Amino acid sequence: MQVSASRSALLQQPCPQQRSLEERFGAFPRTWVPIASTFELEPDRPTPVKFLSQDYVAFRDNRGEWRVMDDACPHRLAPLSEGRIDRESDRIECAYHGWSFEPSGACARIPQASESVAAGAVPSRRACVASYPTREHKSVLWVWPWEEDCLTVAGDLRAQPEGFLRGVAHDASTYTRDLPYGWDTLLENIRRAGVGAFRAPFVVAYNADYEAQYDKKGRPRPSRPFNLTVEQVVRTRGGEAAGSYFMPTQSDRCIAALRRWLSSHAPSGLPAAVSALAAWRKRTYRVLAAALLLGVRFWLARLVGVACLGLLRLYVVVEKQFQVGEYKHWQNH
Repeated sequence: MQVSASRSALLQQPCPQQRSLEERFGAFPRTWVPIASTFELEPDRPTPVKFLSQDYVAFRDNRGEWRVMDDACPHRLAPLSEGRIDRESDRIECAYHGWSFEPSGACARIPQASESVAAGAVPSRRACVASYPTREHKSVLWVWPWEEDCLTVAGDLRAQPEGFLRGVAHDASTYTRDLPYGWDTLLENIRRAGVGAFRAPFVVAYNADYEAQYDKKGRPRPSRPFNLTVEQVVRTRGGEAAGSYFMPTQSDRCIAALRRWLSSHAPSGLPAAVSALAAWRKRTYRVLAAALLLGVRFWLARLVGVACLGLLRLYVVVEKQFQVGEYKHWQNH
């Protein structure tokens, strides 16, 4: 097992992205994370990649090893993925002010600094970029983004790339596509009930066409890919998965139980209920505006205005429960 060079100086202590992962996703399993297919990475230029709403940059150094760093220059937080790879010095260079960094994440050069300033600034831990351990296995780039040392799972095959891709051919090709689809189908695919003689891929099928979306006045809105083919079929059959699926095998029992639970506790769909908050928020603002106008003369209107402010705050709290970073679940259902 080959792991990329040592952790950067910054990673001797948890960096901001690691603290964010710990605070927001502390229960997430500590495993190597597949961050990108190497077929879709450009070796000679930085490529932005994401994991759990955290931004990283991937590139290959002069030794042929893939590197993954935080996608933010410590100077002014400009994305390093907008910079370039200097092959002569084997460094990644920020496009904003030219700061350059070693593959280990250590700062190598600050063009604007005098010799005396550079002597203190360049070696500073604050000038480093977090650089994470990486592995390449079966044409997939894996990264260890956690605070814990990757050696803590060295004996656990389930946390290793070899465990994730066991049975996958070494010359297998990969294809990556960001595909928004419903949270309920996500739960089904995480369960992956088809264990046995045949195991389906994680995403079984999709339609790459784009659906036209228009607002109430007929103006086009930004489109998004269709959901999984299975979701479209369910919609054409009445929108009830439990009645559309035929699940006679033992391995289907978990999915059947999941669908019964959803039918009982979320019959109208959680994302749809959350999306309705936008309409309620608009109504609340209108009532608040009227309360402000009438509050000059009527004390009851003032109470209504206070209640509206409380409701607006409640809407924000509820929406945050269905949002991870910039990803809003109710907009992708």
